[in-house]
Amino acid sequence: MIPIPADRSGLILREHAMRAGFSDADLDEAVTRDHLVRLGPGVFALAVGYLLWTRS
Repeated sequence: MIPIPADRSGLILREHAMRAGFSDADLDEAVTRDHLVRLGPGVFALAVGYLLWTRS
């Protein structure tokens, strides 16, 4: 399993994910399966962290 590359704030940038071996299809599937949340074009966050943050 390849770790998802996130920056210090927990954001996952498409370009960094692509360099780590992820494809657009991998990212789309992760969003579909609720593992990632798409925050904007090419910017994602882990769904669990996002859900916990929005409940506060």
